[in-house]
Amino acid sequence: MKIVKVETIDFDVPWREPLKKPMEWCGEQGRRGRIHKVYTDEGIVGICDNPMDISRIVPRIIGRDPLDFILDDSVWPLQEAIYDIIAQKLDVPIYKLLGNKCRDKVPVCYWVHHFPPEVLAKEAELAVEGGFKVIKFKSRPYYDAAEQVKAIADAAPELSIIPDANGSWWLPSKAIQIVRKIERYNIFCVESPLPQADVTGYLNLRKRVDVPVAIHMGTPDPITAISSGMCDYFVIEEPGIKKTLQYAAIA
Repeated sequence: MKIVKVETIDFDVPWREPLKKPMEWCGEQGRRGRIHKVYTDEGIVGICDNPMDISRIVPRIIGRDPLDFILDDSVWPLQEAIYDIIAQKLDVPIYKLLGNKCRDKVPVCYWVHHFPPEVLAKEAELAVEGGFKVIKFKSRPYYDAAEQVKAIADAAPELSIIPDANGSWWLPSKAIQIVRKIERYNIFCVESPLPQADVTGYLNLRKRVDVPVAIHMGTPDPITAISSGMCDYFVIEEPGIKKTLQYAAIA
């Protein structure tokens, strides 16, 4: 089996009306992305969603066997499509190409940006309507994180909440203050409340609050993060299956 063609489909999904105003900061009128379809000479087509430019990768894979790219992260923007092809050829689910099955179901989180409390409340209601159990929102200094959490909790008390600060709470003292205000709500965890290189700050935070803490795996290195006890969870989002599996094994 050989790869014979790659097709890219650009899409642009307009923001829903309640989100148009709060999303003005990004300078776009909707969510732009790309769907890539990788065709083979046997009629099997693999599909993936990745906004990256693939112009340098396509010449490398045309005429090649998809199996040549197992665990090859250099083709990452098209890696999911290639694994899709292999799984279809073998008539197995993709997870069998990655390792043993760990669970029958994978929870999916409703994700929203750094919106004002009133918008988050409406998004929380939509999350419940969609059957979601967890909602994650971006926390930034120009909105009160405690007010954002309260708005979500009041609108949808059944939802677990993940505030994701991306390090923007900066100081352990501020993070402790925020967490103490929100810990009475249904908090799943707080994600990257401090700059992730601040291991001492994370240890200080964890000693003073009971809410679980998550960080993005990579900074500091995973061994330091685990041995220090600075977090409860890792967020793994490495570009590439091989790297993701390595990080998952460490975690």
